[in-house]
Amino acid sequence: MSFQKHLLPASLALLLGACATAEKRAKTVEWHLKHMQYEQAVELAAREASARPNDAKAQDLHRRASVALLLERGRRLTLDDQDVEALRVFQQAQELAPASAEVASWIDKTRRKLSDRWLQVGLELHSGGEIEAAVAAYEQCLALAPADSVALAALNSAMKTVEYRGQQFQRYFQEGVVAMSDYWLERARSRFEYAAKYKPEEERTAMRSQQVRLMLARQRLRVAEGLEEAGLFGAARGEYRMALDLAPDDAEAQAALERCSREVEAQRLLEMADYEMLRRNYDRAGEYLTRGEELTQKQKERFEGARASIQESRHEDLYQIALALEKDQRYPEAVEKYQELLDIAQYYKDVFTRRDTLQAYVELAASLHAKAKAATTDAERIDLLQQIEVFWPDYSDVKSQLETLRRAVPAVAPEGNG
Repeated sequence: MSFQKHLLPASLALLLGACATAEKRAKTVEWHLKHMQYEQAVELAAREASARPNDAKAQDLHRRASVALLLERGRRLTLDDQDVEALRVFQQAQELAPASAEVASWIDKTRRKLSDRWLQVGLELHSGGEIEAAVAAYEQCLALAPADSVALAALNSAMKTVEYRGQQFQRYFQEGVVAMSDYWLERARSRFEYAAKYKPEEERTAMRSQQVRLMLARQRLRVAEGLEEAGLFGAARGEYRMALDLAPDDAEAQAALERCSREVEAQRLLEMADYEMLRRNYDRAGEYLTRGEELTQKQKERFEGARASIQESRHEDLYQIALALEKDQRYPEAVEKYQELLDIAQYYKDVFTRRDTLQAYVELAASLHAKAKAATTDAERIDLLQQIEVFWPDYSDVKSQLETLRRAVPAVAPEGNG
């Protein structure tokens, strides 16, 4: 029985020592990663990988650290709206981690952001009559998002206009009535306005010009509705404004402009909340979401998702704090943090197990320490303190007591000599 009693702590010490040696390198790199010190993590992982070229774990750790660093660089670039460079960086990360869902998600978001930007450029150029430039912008958009229905429809419309203008480049413009009958409203309006310069008193010209303006306003409204339905609230707002310029008394256009302006502001607040979440300013992010939710009617799901992300991030931050305390052997504080997390998120990861294990460590250490204090011999006291040392080397005064006792024990004469 005594042999087993001494063997168990020694075995545990050897096992834990071996695990600590094997995991020391990984924990150090992981520590840098958890604290967002990606460059230090890559530097350390690279040294370890170079030193152990045949160590699969070292190589994998270097790869993971490199991917984390590239993701961080890409995120910073996209936050600065340097999305082309950000996409290149994310693609470098994907070459290192082809199966990473996180990398794929950032690539997809960046491509969508770039495609939306090109679509906005194309629509603005299109609405301004710069059709050739609009075509180039639509093609850039579709290269990033081939299935974008709005861009496809806009490109088809623009190509038809380009083709028609190319055919008509060397010809005189047709009369306003002909253009209007073919539904070339902008051209019809220009023809009627041109005619009015020569004969401003002609009532039929003014009537036709007003008729074309109303038709153009209706056309803008339909385009704007499609953009709004697609979630492109900024572009839709621009179309509604142009519709109102053509028909200032149009109540439908006025109501739509106000509605879309609220959605644009809600979208801006959502983006600000996302930015604050990345900076872990969760309270401020929540304030932006609350303001945005009061405005939006068509982005409720996005706001609900953002709120869920804040909650998940709060839980994960608390978990990481508790985990850091545990690794620092500050077990009572770690138990408190794990309990705090359990109070707001039951069954989160392995919190139950970690809390109970650490609580058991605290209770066992206190019990063994009390027994050591009451021990009558140095050998018994050393044995009890060594049991604590196995799982909690820094507990109370264990380290200093053992140092003192180990110096004293060799000086004690073995039993039976004399």
